[in-house]
Amino acid sequence: MPGTKILVAPNSFKGGLDAWSIAPLIERGLFFGSRIIGVPVSTELIPVSDGGTGFRRVICQAYTAKRDDAVDVSHPFRGRRSGVVSFVDGKTAVIESAEFIGLALIPSEHRNPLGTSSFPLGEAIRHAIEQGADRIVIGGGDSATCDAGIGLMAALGARIFDEQSNLIEFPTGRDIARVSRVDLSDCLLPKYDGRIELACNLTSIAAGPGGTGRVYARQKGASENEAQELANSIDRLAELLVSISSKNDQSRLPGSGSAGGIALPLMTFANKCDPRYSFELTFEALSIDSKLDWADIVITGEGAFDKNSIKGKAPVALAQRAKLHDCMTIALVGSIEQGITSRLLRSGLDCVEPLSDTDISIESYMKNAERLIIEATVRAFLKVFLNA
Repeated sequence: MPGTKILVAPNSFKGGLDAWSIAPLIERGLFFGSRIIGVPVSTELIPVSDGGTGFRRVICQAYTAKRDDAVDVSHPFRGRRSGVVSFVDGKTAVIESAEFIGLALIPSEHRNPLGTSSFPLGEAIRHAIEQGADRIVIGGGDSATCDAGIGLMAALGARIFDEQSNLIEFPTGRDIARVSRVDLSDCLLPKYDGRIELACNLTSIAAGPGGTGRVYARQKGASENEAQELANSIDRLAELLVSISSKNDQSRLPGSGSAGGIALPLMTFANKCDPRYSFELTFEALSIDSKLDWADIVITGEGAFDKNSIKGKAPVALAQRAKLHDCMTIALVGSIEQGITSRLLRSGLDCVEPLSDTDISIESYMKNAERLIIEATVRAFLKVFLNA
């Protein structure tokens, strides 16, 4: 008999393990739990993504025919490096921002969005356009940048000048305040007829009181004063961009602040740019509803369950989707923020199991990941089945 059907669909643990490493560990824990109480299980592993680390691989798992292009690009901080642009389904290019401008590329002691640039991501987009992609899907999570996309624009051919008419060749977050003029005559964005889909958190906006500089820059290494400086500079840049665009101000629209604001120029100057919740795009690519039709239980997970988890994060979105298919959802988490019990109860998750109740640091679950994930899975499995 196939037994209880369990869909194993973890997200990556931010700052820790990727979903592809986590999924088989959860599966091992499920089989251990199965043997303990004699309940047979069958599993299917299908990692999910919030648009950050692992996004490209998650999307591409849905396609049998794909091509991976290694692209030599600038480093968001210094030097050169190589990233991958995947082509699936004919002329669809899949790009993961984290591979080109991700926090993981910057040593922790050097992380500061004033000194990083989205230029490498622009180079990846340029490659996709030059290869004839008619659809570009970009995962916008886990970026180290907060340059409002001026680096990306420069890589795509925009000429960005300061007040002394000096060309800013590799714009960083620090350069936003210097921008005085933008020449789009050679920029590929307004000339590109394909569709750009940005997998992001639609609660993120570029400018205003809740803008990306004010909300996210400190998470990327900025001080309080530096975050305020970035926020003020992005507000001014947004005014400049709208003055040279045929569109209305995009800087306060949902998703415009994703990946440190790279969505702002995409939404302002591209002919077709569609910011979407990352989980929607991912679930669509994975045909998640057919998987949920099959499953009795879903087990997912993320690094931390906090107040942001209900704002478009994949595990909670998956739990709510699973309710439509009468599936119970278990979540494994590195930590649970204090004071969010009511949010937890409304999230759609039926069981939330921390990896540890003693040491919840990233260092701990990186060092002891295999044991912690397997043991947490067994505990959650036994809770669900012994209390059923």
